[in-house]
Amino acid sequence: MYNLIFTFTVSGPVTTEAPSFYLGKDQLEKDQQTIAINFPCNPCSEIIDVGKGDMVTLTMTNKKDCHTIIQDGKIVDSVLLNVARVTLANVDVTNKWIQCCTYTHNNNGATDFVTEPFYGALGYNGVVSMTFDHDPIDWLVNLC
Repeated sequence: MYNLIFTFTVSGPVTTEAPSFYLGKDQLEKDQQTIAINFPCNPCSEIIDVGKGDMVTLTMTNKKDCHTIIQDGKIVDSVLLNVARVTLANVDVTNKWIQCCTYTHNNNGATDFVTEPFYGALGYNGVVSMTFDHDPIDWLVNLC
């Protein structure tokens, strides 16, 4: 097992009922771990142990219309969970981790669920996921 260390920032309009954010790990229903990311955190770090076969997830729930400010039909501010940095074995793997992730969401109820590339910030209720198909150290030197 290796430590995967995430550094997050949360941006956007702070309200009394903030969305919920979670960092999780699941390995074929055997070894599950979920960590609540406290709001606001600017920045905050969380550590999760990973090995071959682990699926790492970031989840946003309970985002509501009040967490987005719209002016003249355009979004001017919205609560986001930003992945600022990810390290594995003291190596910055932020860009590689983001590139290997998918983001499944339904535009906060506006569409059917879609799975698309992840670009580093959660803005919709949904799940970002990435599975270590190889040993995490092998993953460092190979593509997703």
